[in-house]
Amino acid sequence: MKVDDIDRIWWEDPYYLAPSEKAGIEAFVVIREALRRSGRIAIGRVVIHTRERMVALEPRGEGIIVTTLRSHDEIRPEAEVFDSIPVRKADPKMVHIAEQIISQQQGPFDPSGFVEHYEEALRELIRSKQDGDDAGVSAPPPPKGKVIDLMEALKRSLSGGKTKAPARAASARAKAPATKATKATKGKSTASRAKPTRRRTG
Repeated sequence: MKVDDIDRIWWEDPYYLAPSEKAGIEAFVVIREALRRSGRIAIGRVVIHTRERMVALEPRGEGIIVTTLRSHDEIRPEAEVFDSIPVRKADPKMVHIAEQIISQQQGPFDPSGFVEHYEEALRELIRSKQDGDDAGVSAPPPPKGKVIDLMEALKRSLSGGKTKAPARAASARAKAPATKATKATKGKSTASRAKPTRRRTG
């Protein structure tokens, strides 16, 4: 199947896959190139931390990316959350302003530009305590949502153009609860999600 055939909600953790022995290189290269030429991905099963997982394999450079896929019982039906949203037409003026903001802020994806300000403040607090500088240092308050005038916020964001970073603009968000799309599961893999981890065949 093709990558677009799988909804993004099913994708979970990526891993790098490379052959561990010279004897397995030929088979690895054959599979990688067959996937690349066909423009498709392969679906398989692996055992990670004693748990069997469904995975998708796709070629990436000289290697293969293996991404674990969530199972059906891990995903919460969207109707449980979305059906409670009241039917309402969007204000055409707000939509027009929002479209202009999107047009101004568009650009290539650069994850290095994102900074988690709350975690960074906690690290600074820890460093200060390690250095013995406790004077006037207190834990930062957790980020809170706040009710805003959406039209005014849109206008301010538009007038700011590209001078405001998208991440900063997003910090002034409407007070709306977010519900996880995934269900709580027992025995879930503890593999790191921050960075793809090298996994070897063998």
